[in-house]
Amino acid sequence: MKSANTTRLPVEPQPDLRLLRSAPRDVAVLVPAYRPSGALEALIVRLADFGVPAILLVDDGSPVADSEVFERLALHPRVHLLRHAENRGKGIALKTGIRYFLDHLPHYKGLVTADGQHTAEDILRLARALHKSPRLAILGARSFLPTPAFGAASGSSHAVSLRSRLGNRLTAALFRAVTSIALTDAQTGLRALPATLLPGLLDLPGSRYEYEMSVLLHIARTRHPLAEQPVRTVCGTADSVSHFRPIADSLRVLRALLDRRSYGMQRVERRSDVGSVADHNHSSSARTVRAK
Repeated sequence: MKSANTTRLPVEPQPDLRLLRSAPRDVAVLVPAYRPSGALEALIVRLADFGVPAILLVDDGSPVADSEVFERLALHPRVHLLRHAENRGKGIALKTGIRYFLDHLPHYKGLVTADGQHTAEDILRLARALHKSPRLAILGARSFLPTPAFGAASGSSHAVSLRSRLGNRLTAALFRAVTSIALTDAQTGLRALPATLLPGLLDLPGSRYEYEMSVLLHIARTRHPLAEQPVRTVCGTADSVSHFRPIADSLRVLRALLDRRSYGMQRVERRSDVGSVADHNHSSSARTVRAK
């Protein structure tokens, strides 16, 4: 079976500081978080300083000990804090953010999903690409070559583990076999999603990392225009925490990928599993929403 070509966006030249501080005014950033690290807090502050108009930060049921971090970030006028009473998984956190976006930011062109594993520069790179091409779903494609980590000293780098490289190659190969679409990076969480695509993502199956695979399969099934934007690979920093469970979550992702029903037809998830928005706090200094 001949594989479909995925648009490969050109590598954007390293922008100067003035361009970085001119983030698109119509693209939001969605960051799901559980037990936030110092790197994630620094990322949120950096995005706000660079002018991202709306940062949807989802506290996915973090322990009370982490409340101070979220409350401190929520004081920034660009941050919209959404909270789960208990940990429900990255997929549900993403749905909560998407629901909030559709309800409160309908005039925006779309949003970029990210986490503490990505740099502010690459997040803004995808935001600018979406601003220029608002119909494209754009994936931040990692090269898996060692690159300097966010906040690291010049010249330092963190090699990508062999397990991560092999796992990504296997997932990409299986995705290509199922959909006939060749991807460089089938496991990236850095994605620019146009507003027109978002309503169809709320009913997709998955509550944890497998939800991101469901999104890719939905894009393939609906033949939505898809592109990849090269981004840097950042991993292995002492202050950067991933809650991906190598065995359990990998099996969930592979199960979603190999279940032909999830590609051949849309399986509707119960509405009760989609984070709904309630209990608005309209304080001028903090906008916090608790998702039931």
